[in-house]
Amino acid sequence: MATEFQRACRALEKLQESVSQLAGAQGEVSDWIVLATTSAAEHSISEDERIAFVEAEEKLLHLEELTVKMRKKCHAHEELQRLQAELERDASIGEVLLGRIAELQGTATYGRNMLEKVNSFLAQFDAAKERFTSEVVPRFAAAVAAHEAEEALCNEREHRQAELERSRAWEEQQKPLEELLASSEKRLQELQLAQQDSEWLRVWKSSRHLEMSFEEVARDARATKSIYS
Repeated sequence: MATEFQRACRALEKLQESVSQLAGAQGEVSDWIVLATTSAAEHSISEDERIAFVEAEEKLLHLEELTVKMRKKCHAHEELQRLQAELERDASIGEVLLGRIAELQGTATYGRNMLEKVNSFLAQFDAAKERFTSEVVPRFAAAVAAHEAEEALCNEREHRQAELERSRAWEEQQKPLEELLASSEKRLQELQLAQQDSEWLRVWKSSRHLEMSFEEVARDARATKSIYS
């Protein structure tokens, strides 16, 4: 199974290859200005070059994280060697340096051969990073950024269009329900009106019946009065 350092070495080799290919790519990427959704550098690099640039940038960031721990150990080795040399020159400062030396010994865990390999690795990484920054970034970064901005705008438009279509679909789904509710409301109003008419008719008939009853009573009263007159 490959060690972390061996994996880092292979990643560095791939980074160096990518940087060399990008640095040796033909053509120049001109200055660009974003106008609406189109940039002047949009067609200055190929899609393969854009992908290669993005992948190289990702490799660089990944290795940058790995080198932090390596540099810390290398610096610990350098400081440890310096303090040990001072201690050899003046043994009286041993008590002062003892704690720091013990701390550095816990960090400086590389052997001599490994330390040489790591220092060589860091030198190659720094060279690849410098070349990427000085030769590749000025030629590709603007065009890649313009492409990413264009892609982001396209994604936003697609998202808005999808939202609009979903909204329209939802409205279409709601139409039958709205029509049913409107029909039910209309039917309810008709029933309420019919009920009101029926109630009014019942009251009117009842009132009419009472009027007729009063008239009959009045006639009977008049008839009775005429008999006894």
